[in-house]
Amino acid sequence: MKTLGDFLARFVAPLIGAGEVHIAAPVRLARVAEWALELANHSAELEAIDQLRQRAAATLVVQRPSLLFGELELRIMVGVHNLLYLSHPEADGTMTTRAQRARVALACLQLLRAPAATGQAALLSRHTLIEPVFELERRDIDLKWWTGSRRFHGQKVPGRLKLWPRLRNVTETVRRVPFWEIFSDDAAAAVGELFALSPLTDLLWPARGALPFSFEHRHLAVLADRELGRLVCYHLGRDLAAHAHTLGGALGRTLGQSSVPARPFVELLLYLHYLHAQAASPLQLAPLGPGTAAHAGLFWALPAAAAKARGHIVGPPGWDDDPTSPSATAWRAYLAQAGAAAGLDVVESLAPRLTAVLAPPLAPPTPLARTA
Repeated sequence: MKTLGDFLARFVAPLIGAGEVHIAAPVRLARVAEWALELANHSAELEAIDQLRQRAAATLVVQRPSLLFGELELRIMVGVHNLLYLSHPEADGTMTTRAQRARVALACLQLLRAPAATGQAALLSRHTLIEPVFELERRDIDLKWWTGSRRFHGQKVPGRLKLWPRLRNVTETVRRVPFWEIFSDDAAAAVGELFALSPLTDLLWPARGALPFSFEHRHLAVLADRELGRLVCYHLGRDLAAHAHTLGGALGRTLGQSSVPARPFVELLLYLHYLHAQAASPLQLAPLGPGTAAHAGLFWALPAAAAKARGHIVGPPGWDDDPTSPSATAWRAYLAQAGAAAGLDVVESLAPRLTAVLAPPLAPPTPLARTA
């Protein structure tokens, strides 16, 4: 795109507003610097973009922050645009050499590297830019006819190939490919940088195919904000069984490395179990069964393993004030069923790994629980 106005109107605004996004040739770093100086001349376009972002933020928090599109936001959006270019069919073949793709990927890394986001406003600012990218899909079409076939990656099928469908036995199969599956290996580092850029988005989208979620220092800023922490819990808790494999894998990786504080992540997962125990019925938990996959089994074993590591059952605040209360009964039943579903061997092997993590008292188990 030749001008900043075109870039804002044809890429940024439709991306944030869920419209039709246009991808052009990669934007050079020198041009990004020129565009940064021109931002003040595009106040109308930027105000419209900021309003779209603030509407998105208003669905997540009670008091939406003021979000302003500046130089950092411009660099991020150009990095996203250039990254999406690498997924375009014209960027993968004779039109673009491997060396050219490597230069574009390196430029993406430079554009997407930014200081860690801290504070609710900064976290929401990044999230309103990055989550629309996670929601993108590429529409691939496999077209077959009596003498051949062709595959179209996010491209329109020429009308001539669909002529006389009954006579030529034309069949069309559509597959929607999520954002994180449309890139080749040379773009993997840039895609990882995009996930790291917005820790709130990263926590809200833990399941993403071959790109495993891992709990890192950057996520602590999200959990330190009670409103955003509750948002993450309630979002993941809507379909906890679907996230069990991903969260269990992240738990195993977190316990296996000393560079990441494991306790906040363990507390987050326990709190998800507390919420699920109050909402779950035996029918909802039954599909776990003894055949639960390894990572998912680690997740479901966590409450029972935490009880063994602490020497007593760890539950939500106030659950043991009245052992006969519905919440206490539900928690004990859930603890037994989830542990049985995971398997005694998984519980026994996880408990020693949790001992050091849970050595300080868990009371209350997480700051999120105090205001939930």
